[in-house]
Amino acid sequence: MLIDQSSLSRFIRDQWMFYTADDVRYTGNLSTIDISLVRKKHYLFYQFICEFYDYTKQKNYRVTFLINEYGTIIETKCTCKKKGCVHLIAAVNAINEMDIDLNHVPIHIDYEAYQEEKRRKEEKRRREIELKASTQEAMDLLDVIHKKSLDQLFESEVKPLHFYIVDAHKWGSYNTYPIFRLKIGTDRFYAVSNLEELVYGFLDGKEMRFGKSTYLPLKREGLDASGQLIFDFLYRHALANNWSRDGRLNSTSIDDFYRLIQQLPRGICEIEIPEAKEMIIVSIEEKEDMYVIHWRSKSRNRLIPGNQDIYANEPDGFSHLSLSAQTTMFLRASDGEGLKIKKEAFPKFYQEVLEPIRSEVEFETEVDLEKFHETIQNVRIYADIEDGRVFVWGKYYLDDVERDLFHGEGLRPIPFIEAIIQRYADSIVDHKAVFKTKGIALFNFLDEGIPKIQSLAEVYISEDLMRLKYRKSVNLNVGFSINNNLLEIDMDSDINKNELMGILRSYRRRKLFHRLKNGELVNLQSDDLEQLDHLVQEYGLSQADFEKDVIQRPAYQALKDDPSLCIRKDETVQAYMDQLNRSKNEVIEFPEKYATLLRDYQKEGVRWMKHLYDIGLNGILADDMGLGKTLQVLCLLECFIPKELPSLIVCPSSLMFNWESEIEKFQVALDAVCVYGTQKERKQKINQSHNLYITTYDYLKRDLELYASKEFMYVILDEAQYIKNPKTKNAKSVKSLTCKHRLALTGTPIENGLSELWSIFDFLLPGYLYSLEYFTHTFGKPIEIEGDEAKQAQLKKMVSPFILRRTKKEVLKDLPDKVEKDLWLDFDKEERKLYLANLALVNEELQAQLKMDNVDSILILSMLTKLRQICCEPRMLYSNITKPSTKLEVCVDLVQTLKENNKKVLLFSTFTRIFDWLEAEFHEKGIKYHKLTGATSKEKRKEEVEAFQNDDSDVFLISLKAGGTGLNLTKASAVIHFDPWWNSSAQSQATDRAYRIGQNQNVIVYQLLMKNSIEEKIYQMQARKQKMSDIFVENNGPKISRMTAEDIKELFSI
Repeated sequence: MLIDQSSLSRFIRDQWMFYTADDVRYTGNLSTIDISLVRKKHYLFYQFICEFYDYTKQKNYRVTFLINEYGTIIETKCTCKKKGCVHLIAAVNAINEMDIDLNHVPIHIDYEAYQEEKRRKEEKRRREIELKASTQEAMDLLDVIHKKSLDQLFESEVKPLHFYIVDAHKWGSYNTYPIFRLKIGTDRFYAVSNLEELVYGFLDGKEMRFGKSTYLPLKREGLDASGQLIFDFLYRHALANNWSRDGRLNSTSIDDFYRLIQQLPRGICEIEIPEAKEMIIVSIEEKEDMYVIHWRSKSRNRLIPGNQDIYANEPDGFSHLSLSAQTTMFLRASDGEGLKIKKEAFPKFYQEVLEPIRSEVEFETEVDLEKFHETIQNVRIYADIEDGRVFVWGKYYLDDVERDLFHGEGLRPIPFIEAIIQRYADSIVDHKAVFKTKGIALFNFLDEGIPKIQSLAEVYISEDLMRLKYRKSVNLNVGFSINNNLLEIDMDSDINKNELMGILRSYRRRKLFHRLKNGELVNLQSDDLEQLDHLVQEYGLSQADFEKDVIQRPAYQALKDDPSLCIRKDETVQAYMDQLNRSKNEVIEFPEKYATLLRDYQKEGVRWMKHLYDIGLNGILADDMGLGKTLQVLCLLECFIPKELPSLIVCPSSLMFNWESEIEKFQVALDAVCVYGTQKERKQKINQSHNLYITTYDYLKRDLELYASKEFMYVILDEAQYIKNPKTKNAKSVKSLTCKHRLALTGTPIENGLSELWSIFDFLLPGYLYSLEYFTHTFGKPIEIEGDEAKQAQLKKMVSPFILRRTKKEVLKDLPDKVEKDLWLDFDKEERKLYLANLALVNEELQAQLKMDNVDSILILSMLTKLRQICCEPRMLYSNITKPSTKLEVCVDLVQTLKENNKKVLLFSTFTRIFDWLEAEFHEKGIKYHKLTGATSKEKRKEEVEAFQNDDSDVFLISLKAGGTGLNLTKASAVIHFDPWWNSSAQSQATDRAYRIGQNQNVIVYQLLMKNSIEEKIYQMQARKQKMSDIFVENNGPKISRMTAEDIKELFSI
């Protein structure tokens, strides 16, 4: 995208304009686009002028706007008199759809002609796609299943198809080009009766009959390697030439056929086209005002041109002539009626074309060719500065007569030398090329043009011009030091620091030179500039930074590890970096209460957080669910953090009272308040003085102004994945708070992509992981899409000092076992028919979506949800169904069995409507239950949890989203996941409501899954991709990948 569309928001206030901008009734028709470079206040901008014509109003509109090098719109105006208008939006949309190279401004675009050409290409592409379409995309699902079954049944019997090329040319009949026929088969060959129909058969994936009763499946992948080469040749030429039984080669196909048979092994093709030497007779006949040139083979064989090469039609075969490229070009150009050349043009033609090919031709003529044999000798080129201009001229001898350059002489190498000079020169005056000394073209000529000319002539450059040739280059020396907990960046350069950003902008535009304010030119082909570019992006440097005596950044930015940067780091940097490793040896005294209450790994966690606090750093406590992150934080705040400033905990609404109850339970000596209630009540609590404020992400967004005047010692985010999207209000709100220290708590810092990790670090250590754009380009795409292990290792090295992660398996040796069982269920006959019918309908919509440029993600999600609902309980979609689903019946039976074995059950589902039918079944069978969904109030939620933990109920029905985190339900010893969720970590968190500290029974986890359904696809996708966070949080490191179009297709397959 050339222009950043988000910058439109500065000028467009009415969002409706974004919809009307796509309608020519509001904008008129865009006719032309002109692009140029303009200078404003010492800066260069790209100026776009776009003309619209409104046919209904018979009126012209012109919108003009400027963008900077990053594509951001700086200013705009339109003759419609509006600052931000539909014409601006329509112009930006049109420009971003085009492939425009701004390195070649000025640019004029006839947009109507562009649109017509675009429509022509799209129509051509559409026809090609339709031609290649395979019946594999057909939506008749039962046929697909039947075919798949047959493929599996006969898979072991499938043998590759072979082609055999038969020579059908009758040599000696003087047909021009070879003719071939084709045979196809596996164990035996069958004649192909129509080559064009054969190609269509392969494109459609048909089975085609050969012989009397043999049917062969036609798929390109079913051919052997040689067969695929032959098919590709047929695809290019059989359809275009309407070949039936005979493949009649012609000038457009002979070259491809020749190259094809060179690649085929022996025994596959009867036709051979050997290499041959052939002397060419060139006859030159003089007429009154012209020369006429003909050619023929000396052996009287007929010579036939292809598009690229020349061939000989001999009595016993066909051969390829080994000729030079220039001879081939001459023969192809002069084929047929011969070549007629005016007498005054013939000497140049002879010198440039005929003379160089004398070794491959014989001349047959009465014309004295020696008189045309002129030679150019002693070519000298001179360059000098005179009166502020640079002049380039030349001398050479033609038949012992000295001539000047730019005299119109056409013999080699003079035209080439003149063309090189004219490419760069401003003008030609009196046989001399003139250059402006301040023009970039001159330096391009000195750097690029002169070396080219030196291979053709002697070049003499004056000393004054040589001094101009060797320009200034950027030499940069960067040093780091730590002072008062700040990183000081010292840059030593032989160029004024104030001009470095301007130089960098020119470098990013891929210019070769940059002019300094004093007129000097700087060579931009420098490794030091690449270093500067990295430094500016990685440390977020701006023009204002370069104008300071000392550039300063938070000290933690010295910890970045970029092997591409060459930076001097003094002893203060190393001493600062060494601090990170001291926590392992640090001994801290815990009060008696915590000395007995905390486990060893929890003490280690407190010690780690305190060490980060002591050295002014922040981090992520990423312990597994149920390992007591809450208690570790409360110990830190109570025992080791000064109380002169309050601290703030931000958490999901479901966890706010959990913090309060933990403070009461462990008698934590902190004056804490939960900020909830009406706005007036919340304001009153915020204005009161407390050690600790506990609020929710939702309340924080509403109360942000009330916190603006407060400074906190700590801001702590519980379930920090709530800020995984850096563009949400959740993320923006917490990052705007004023505090001295920050801490993130989450068992899943990465659920889907690395941008989530960036957002959390942007809260903890702003700038440490660079800007989001630079992070995505440098780490996100290389790791997630390309699997770049070097980048993966570099990023892990950077983040690991700030993440502490322990799993239950590592630290809770006394925790009971957790057994996980996947229960695979089959649809009954009616459910299967219903699922397949819906799958067929969904696939029709899906195919249409995947052909569109912008896939409707909401529609795709609704398709997936519909199939998932049928797997769980079809009654969610169809009111005429009365019987319970297979899965629901199995679930109820499983709960009954677990009840009989005195096991309390947590039952999770993403569909709360399932609970309605489960409750009815539980009432009938006398199964006692509790229920928690998103509609459950905070107070009721707490009551339900306490009741389940203390009464004789059998089941706790919990929606995955509402109850997957923040609950302690250790009385349960069985967990049932009624349906799988895309993010396996969400299910793991839900399971950990039971499998956590305090659990003294073995926990069994059941997952109910329907075979041959979308649930199986989800399960396979989870297993294939695993948790993204494993790379940077755990010790193992699978490849990260995102859902692709192929993943989506796979979900909707059988």
